[in-house]
Amino acid sequence: MNTNRYLIGLTLWGCCWGMAASAQQVQTEAADSAVAVQRDSVVRTEKVDSALNEVVIKGKLMEKKADHILLYMTDENRKFGTNALDAVSTLNLFTASLNGTKLESYDRQEVFILINGVPSTGIDLRSYKAKDIKSVEYYPIAPARYMSMTQGPVANIIVKKRHDILFSTYVNTGNALTHANGNNQISQTYADSLNRVNITYFGSYFNTDKITDQSVYTLKEPYFNSAYDSETKRMFGSHQIQGSYQYYNKNDLFNAQVAYTTSPSHDYSLGHELLTRNESNEWSESADSVSIQAQSVSLNLYYHHLIKGNIPLSFNVVNTYSWNDNNQQFRRTYPDFPDRNSYLTNFSDNKVYALIANSAVSYTFKNNTYIDFGVKYGYTDQRQNVPLQQSAYASQLHQEKISASFNKFWNEKNKPYYSLLVMASADLQQFKSPTYTHSTVVPNFHVSADYWAERLKGFTIQFVGKVYAQSPALADRTEIISYMKPNFAYKGNPMLQNEWKGFYKLNFMYLPPQSQNKIALHFTTSHGIRTNKPILFTEGSMAYMQLKQLKNQLHQFIGLDGTWNFTKWLRFYYYLEYYFNRYDTPSRRVRNHYMRYGGMVVCNNEHWDFLVAANSPTKTYNGDLTDKGSEQFCVECQYKGKNWSLGARWNYSSYLSRYGYNPNFAYKENKDFKKSKYLFSITATWSFSKGRERRKDRERLYNNSTDNGISTYGRPLGM
Repeated sequence: MNTNRYLIGLTLWGCCWGMAASAQQVQTEAADSAVAVQRDSVVRTEKVDSALNEVVIKGKLMEKKADHILLYMTDENRKFGTNALDAVSTLNLFTASLNGTKLESYDRQEVFILINGVPSTGIDLRSYKAKDIKSVEYYPIAPARYMSMTQGPVANIIVKKRHDILFSTYVNTGNALTHANGNNQISQTYADSLNRVNITYFGSYFNTDKITDQSVYTLKEPYFNSAYDSETKRMFGSHQIQGSYQYYNKNDLFNAQVAYTTSPSHDYSLGHELLTRNESNEWSESADSVSIQAQSVSLNLYYHHLIKGNIPLSFNVVNTYSWNDNNQQFRRTYPDFPDRNSYLTNFSDNKVYALIANSAVSYTFKNNTYIDFGVKYGYTDQRQNVPLQQSAYASQLHQEKISASFNKFWNEKNKPYYSLLVMASADLQQFKSPTYTHSTVVPNFHVSADYWAERLKGFTIQFVGKVYAQSPALADRTEIISYMKPNFAYKGNPMLQNEWKGFYKLNFMYLPPQSQNKIALHFTTSHGIRTNKPILFTEGSMAYMQLKQLKNQLHQFIGLDGTWNFTKWLRFYYYLEYYFNRYDTPSRRVRNHYMRYGGMVVCNNEHWDFLVAANSPTKTYNGDLTDKGSEQFCVECQYKGKNWSLGARWNYSSYLSRYGYNPNFAYKENKDFKKSKYLFSITATWSFSKGRERRKDRERLYNNSTDNGISTYGRPLGM
């Protein structure tokens, strides 16, 4: 443990030491030729044939726009990794990642990705090359036109537009040698101008044994103490295949996509249990099995139209149908007391249909004012059946939402830049179940403002505040019981109501002009006005976990983030966070604070990428539960050829633990991933294209429902 802390500290020391180095001035480039320009200069190009000549200005690495920050790619960014997601992650407001599948902001929030304005994912972005990316629009807070899709930050990836015919294949694979673990992607596209057909497969899998599980469950009245010592084999797989068709004609774009996903998972544990009750000890042999077979199919339709050439209007309709089987089995064999042998089985099947329809329009005024409007309709129907409990459950959720945002900025010459963004929405929701019906109108309010200094260029102060409501998942509103142990189960709560939350963030950041260095200090407060959290309680000899509504939860943290570029090929990332948690449950008073820290060193050039990262242990307070995770380390390197790459990755992450407390019941569970603790993987990418190469946005729409009827609290830890 001490050695791991020294390694993390050494990484952070190197990052801080790098702050003493001088910034490297970034050169500039234009399409097909290098042009040296000063920051804030304007480059205009004209050709006799009036053809579009897209110019990328690297001397100006970012521009502050009305409701977003425009980031430009440099040669150093494009050299990192083998795809556009790798390259974009090295921009100043993101966290660098090599062969990743998601985009994270500098303060480690997951970023919602759009490609040329269309909802997409990191998997889509991996299908592009870095040279295809013109710029990135970063929204620290989603405007009204995206509010129905996310509450967090948004990145709109602007892809260079090309008009030629291309057939292309892209492969990205990473598979472990120590045990079965990996991610694999293959994508094929035929494009004629901006019309295209695409087929993509993405699969991930995890199959390992020797997961040691040590857990203790203690019930005080009536008293019993159950101590488990078992070994688990875990198998998981997710396979998605999808096809899309796109038609483009001047001011109109239509996209249709169909996808099928299957995600089987299975936990099988063998071990021993020591049960203490009535002042006697009883040994038993345990055999537990949890198996989930989940499948889904979705149809996504998207239409975009430009009214009079400058007013965007879009429609998005998503249909998702998912079904799954959840099979739980618990067997206890007592060698000394055969008459106490027990076998508990629980089987449920879940079917969920979801319809989501969105529409958005934006309008720009001449006085630096922007207005967005968005409307959303959602319908979800859930059906659950538990034959052994002789019970069936059905619930429906209707949602109608309208949102609007007003954005104004002031940008006079030789004066500081100010902007103000105000958003409001009203959400009408109606929930129905056999025993409960609830209707409510939920208002949401968001405001953000930022200041960019004129004298100290690159210094900014940003404020974000929002009060919003969030609906609980239908899987948590069910009456179905999911067993985790024979005497411990998760129970849904059909009486759950919407959560009310407040979020406030004050950010001080300095981004030196003409460099990709950064230092940011941010203060964040999350106020749970009314939140649904897991609570433990007992009924007779059974212990249950159930979501219940708590009031006045306060979570705060102070964060320091930074990036420093020693040279064009060497840079450091670091963060230091201090967390405060203050809340009460019916049985627990939480007053806690802790620190997290980590860092990363990145080296790269035209042919090599090298990355070393270290993070301190994780800790999360959630109702009556406290989750902890081990420290994490990663070392990755790869060699890049013309259209291929080959590399290796080493990861370390050892354990997950959970502690739950109630005056009459407490439990502690620890999973040690012995075999997968040290994960060594081989990574490779390959691309092929025939014709004049062109990449266009992958309009794969991921605004579909993710509610499959199974609560995350009713699964084994880490499953």
